[in-house]
Amino acid sequence: MAARQFIFGRDGIKKLIAHREPMLFLDRVTMNTIGVALVAESDDYPRDRLQVLEAMGQASALLIRQVRELKAQKLLRMEALVDL
Repeated sequence: MAARQFIFGRDGIKKLIAHREPMLFLDRVTMNTIGVALVAESDDYPRDRLQVLEAMGQASALLIRQVRELKAQKLLRMEALVDL
């Protein structure tokens, strides 16, 4: 089975993590294989190392959140099958 890929913008990012302006450093996700890899971009280059580290943390949070969401969906489908 092929890996599922989702590409989304700032609104999609805001739905998955709690960060908001001015502390949201990611503008879009350009490559995303759930549970494997994620490439995110920013229009504004981070000004210092701490902002780079924060952007990396936000990208990691996106990846982890997607895995949790996917697992929850699978569990819901499994529970639906058991109820039948």
